[in-house]
Amino acid sequence: MTKTGMTMKPHNFKNQVNAVGGLSVAIVAGFFAYELGRSRDAPPCGMRFPSVTEMSLVKQGGAALSPGELQARAGIGETGMIEKASIVRVDGGPSPYALSVAVGGQVATDTGASFFWAPAGMTKATAACLSYDVFVPAKFDFARGGRLPGLFGGIFSGNLSTSQNAIGMHLTWDERGQIGLGGISASGNGGAAASAMRLHYQSELEMPRGRWVRFEQEVAMNTPGAENGLLRLWIDGQLKLQDTAVVWRPDESLALTGAWADIGYQSFGGIERTAKSQSGINVSPLRLSWQ
Repeated sequence: MTKTGMTMKPHNFKNQVNAVGGLSVAIVAGFFAYELGRSRDAPPCGMRFPSVTEMSLVKQGGAALSPGELQARAGIGETGMIEKASIVRVDGGPSPYALSVAVGGQVATDTGASFFWAPAGMTKATAACLSYDVFVPAKFDFARGGRLPGLFGGIFSGNLSTSQNAIGMHLTWDERGQIGLGGISASGNGGAAASAMRLHYQSELEMPRGRWVRFEQEVAMNTPGAENGLLRLWIDGQLKLQDTAVVWRPDESLALTGAWADIGYQSFGGIERTAKSQSGINVSPLRLSWQ
C-alpha cells in the first residue's frame, strides 16, 4: 500500500499552527530516517521507506490461491509455478499461509520455481527493501547450492540475452549452506554487455534449517558517476552484509522495479544439479517497500 493524499480545511489559527508544526516534525523525522538509512548502523530496512506493498497469497474471503490463480498472479516470465509451487497453511509461522516450492527428488531439472513481481508505482524507485521469511526442513539437502528472492531493476528477464540496462539479484546458498548475494547485470540491447556478478559471500553465514528465518535485503542506486550505492542484508534483524560503495548504474535511466522471486536449486553452466530426496522450501508473502 502507498500513502494517500488528504485535503484538510483548518478551522482556526491554532489548527494551522498545529498543522505546520506537524508537517515540520514529519519533515525532520523523514530526514533523520533517511540519514539513519544511509548510516553504517542502519536498522532493518523493512519499515524505513514510505511506499509499502505485500504480495497476497490468498483471494478475497481468505481462501488460499489455487495453482492456476497463483500462476496468473505471478505474471509473465514465471516458470514452475503450476508444477512446483502451491500455497500451504502453516502453524507457528510469520503468516497464516506460505508459498511452498517443491525441489529435488526426481530428475535433474527439479530446481524449483521463479517469477517476477513488479508492483505498480515502483518503476522509478532509487532505493528499495525486500523482506520475507524462509523455512527449510531440518535435514534439507543444500545439494550444489540454490537461490531465494532478491531485487531487480530495469528491463530484466532473468536471462542475459533478453535483458537491457538491468540488474537482477538473488540470495544464494552454496553446497555447505553458506549464504551470499549474487546476480547478473546487463547493459545495451539484449544484454550486449552482460555479466554475472557475485556481490558478496560470507563463509560464517549458514542457512538455518528447521526454523523460520527472516531476510531483509536493501539496495539503493548510486549517484551516476559516484561509488555510493548501497547493498545490505539483515538476517533475523541483524545486519550481516553491507557494502556502501556499489556502482549499480551508469546513469539515472536504471531504477529498481520489483522482486525477482527465484526459489529453488541452482543451475551451473546450464546443467541443473539437485538433491536426490524431495523436499520443500516455504516462503512467507513477499513484502516490498521503496522510495
